[in-house]
Amino acid sequence: MLGPAVAVELQQPVAPSSSGVVANPPVGNVANGCVPLGPASAIVAAHLIVRNSSRPDVGPYTVTLPGYATNADPSTDRYAPFIIEAPAGDTLRIDLTDQLDASAPENLINLHTHGLVVSPRPNEPCAPTGDYIFDTVSPGQTERYRIDIPATVNGVFGPGPQPYPAGLYWFHSHVHGSARDQIRAGQAGLIAIDPPSGSANTNPAGAAANVKSRYLALRDIQLSVPHGKTPDLAASAGQQAAWIIGDSFDTQACRGASNPGIQMLGGANYGYCGHVGIYGANGTIADKTHDTVWLFTVNGQYEPDITIAPGGAEIWRIANLSATATYVLSLTDAAGTPQDVQLLTLDGVVAGSAPSAGQSQTQSGLTLKRILLMPASRAEIMVPNTANHGADVSLTLRTEGIETGGVQAASVNRTNYAGDPWPPISLAHVVMKGSTTSALTSVTAAMRPLVPAPGEAAVGAVPANCITMPGPNYRRRITFAQTATDFRIGSEVVDALGRSADGNASVSPHTIAAAVFDHGSAPDSVPHLCAPLGSVEVWELVNTTNELHNFHIHQTKFRLARGGDAGAPPGLTAATAVQDPGHVVINQIPEFANPQSVDGVDVWHDTIPIPPTDAKGIPGVVFIAIPFTDPVQIGTFVFHCHILEHEDGGMMAAFEVYDPRRTAQATPIQRSARINGTPFCGHVPPGFDISAELQTAAELRTSAELRSSDALDGFARRLSQSATLIRDWLSVPSASQ
Repeated sequence: MLGPAVAVELQQPVAPSSSGVVANPPVGNVANGCVPLGPASAIVAAHLIVRNSSRPDVGPYTVTLPGYATNADPSTDRYAPFIIEAPAGDTLRIDLTDQLDASAPENLINLHTHGLVVSPRPNEPCAPTGDYIFDTVSPGQTERYRIDIPATVNGVFGPGPQPYPAGLYWFHSHVHGSARDQIRAGQAGLIAIDPPSGSANTNPAGAAANVKSRYLALRDIQLSVPHGKTPDLAASAGQQAAWIIGDSFDTQACRGASNPGIQMLGGANYGYCGHVGIYGANGTIADKTHDTVWLFTVNGQYEPDITIAPGGAEIWRIANLSATATYVLSLTDAAGTPQDVQLLTLDGVVAGSAPSAGQSQTQSGLTLKRILLMPASRAEIMVPNTANHGADVSLTLRTEGIETGGVQAASVNRTNYAGDPWPPISLAHVVMKGSTTSALTSVTAAMRPLVPAPGEAAVGAVPANCITMPGPNYRRRITFAQTATDFRIGSEVVDALGRSADGNASVSPHTIAAAVFDHGSAPDSVPHLCAPLGSVEVWELVNTTNELHNFHIHQTKFRLARGGDAGAPPGLTAATAVQDPGHVVINQIPEFANPQSVDGVDVWHDTIPIPPTDAKGIPGVVFIAIPFTDPVQIGTFVFHCHILEHEDGGMMAAFEVYDPRRTAQATPIQRSARINGTPFCGHVPPGFDISAELQTAAELRTSAELRSSDALDGFARRLSQSATLIRDWLSVPSASQ
């Protein structure tokens, strides 16, 4: 197998600078009953800057990218991802600064802390922004995020308070319509949450002295490189390459049948693939002086070495930071045979066998040969050093590739191809140093009990435009659909037998037809799904398309549904909770890839594959149970496909958790336009005089028009501040207050 001209050991991500980040940023005037947040707990501070600059570490190449930076000196900017490490119970204080070109409307940014069960709090007059993806940061602005990580979560993993799930998460930009290219450019990094000092260890990483923990951030990027300067050759070092951006990104760049008559490059035994030449707008090769290289990196490095010391084991904390690509990871020997690996956590939560009655502890981990990581998924695996007889053992970490359409013949041409042919690629060389000492082969951790059936929620007012369940024995049916030009999500409420809650009535209050996400309106100003705090819902995810999607929901976790979950079909078991008629991914989902019965496996997710419709038109279906049981979840957030081409194309929808104990709920307002780059959306507090605020804005506008364009800029800032006065001032304070 060929590799980089000079082998380099895998480097670990570093923390961003905390310089200038204040623990408790000042807030505006407290008015109209708005309650400020209490003092933040122990602070983990980070300053992230987004700017377009030269990155000299994109594998062997130098590439100009609008990625993350962390100080005033652009010469220090890198493609390698940052990491933020914090114990549960701490507060993340992240300043996000936009230094992109103000003339480009797509250069709005924001921040999402993927997988964390934290408050989706919007920017308010007396509280900084939480994990709220409907606000944006404009060029020249800085947003001060405050993410309070609870020490416990209530009911999300079992009855009552549960230890906050220590594990691997990540952060990234989440601006609808731009997220795909922003993440491809490097606007993504890792978050590691570990148990508070002195608490019970709920994550096996670091559970033993001879276990080393290391991070592996998987990224892919397509580049135009000088002809003949592929990354496996010494001549590629330091070469200037150009980022292949937007719709020019070619998911079929490495599929021979899609590129007839073109010389293919790289492949399964390389850390890249691609072909000679660059396509032009007419679908033919227009540039023969450059080659297309689809580069797959680990922590930004091309095919690094991973050396495991004698007599020990390592925990690999792996995250798929790709915007679109799916990985099927395996650790193979020289003959290409996958070795067993122990999956310890998935999406930040301990994975393992469900405990038997009366047992509170069991061996964590599932023994697998392959691990499916769709975009945004994370996994922590234990890799023991098996070189116990003196000689070194060499292995390869690779992705085996996957056809996400999975139902068409391999010879289908480019135009008629369904799904994406994610290529097989070598990612890293693994060397286990020889030793006569036996390695650690397993670790244990306490398992969390299965989530309980929902209790009766208190009766109270329901927010406007909310679609709630009409009773306890219903579920939501979420439909993933697409057309030739866009991607869509629809929903309806059905009973346990699958019958619509709306029956045959001409009015369908529980149904939203499959539609493109409306990012031009406030998320709660149009019909959207809602659940009262304290509820646990079963969702039936239906994929009516001929390609693989994956489901992700913010602010919570979920598991496969099973019999006894309210609204589940009669006779449903964990073994039938995933229906994959084309057999595209069923053997890669951890619950089904483990040798033991799926009914004895307990895995929590924040993303999960939804198999495609097969050649006979039978859709893929996944049944899941989702808890909305902790006050920190109150607010409005989203669920979507995390293949970001699909999300940006419209495959996203809003969801709201509300407090049923309130006798009145806030009234949503329409967002008519972006004001200084910030979405005008939120709630109107009861008794607030909107007309007076609008009159003030009109007067400001009139006076500004009589002055210079500079005054108009000042007006825009003032109007943006006014907009915050009609944000959601009624969100419930965090549990720490």
